[in-house]
Amino acid sequence: MKQRKLKLSLCRWALMMTLLLPCISSCNNDDDVLDIFVGRNKTWKLTFISRANQNTWYDFWGSNEQARESSLKAMENDQYFILNFEGGVGGVETGGGLSGRAVKAQLNGTWNVREGRKLTITLQGSPNETDPLAKAFVNGLKGITRYEGDTDNLFLYYKEGQTDMKMAFHVE
Repeated sequence: MKQRKLKLSLCRWALMMTLLLPCISSCNNDDDVLDIFVGRNKTWKLTFISRANQNTWYDFWGSNEQARESSLKAMENDQYFILNFEGGVGGVETGGGLSGRAVKAQLNGTWNVREGRKLTITLQGSPNETDPLAKAFVNGLKGITRYEGDTDNLFLYYKEGQTDMKMAFHVE
């Protein structure tokens, strides 16, 4: 009887360890900052800009349908609304260089991630845009406060006045 209970206990223990193994050994891409931002020399392409709690375009155009169409046509160009994060050293703070493009403006600067997914982007110079979406893109980058995401999807959060905003990116 004691041997049967011992065997049953050992089987339960082995089953529990087998079930817990993926939890213990899995890699969490959410926390691998370098892989998220610079892994595979990726280019991040803007998908949309919205209020933080939504996933649809914020209306930067008002009633100007021509400006809206022009912005969305520019979004189709693989060379516009992109970011490349470069460099970085793992640890408490990670950062490096940043390059990219809105529509007219070439973007250069630095990025820095701190504990709690806090992100700061500093752009060099004063990138100037006339397109409403490109202006929102540049101004949003200047105010980034945090990020969420993984190696394929990146969400950058910022405030526009009192409104919490989100930029969504995918790997191009």
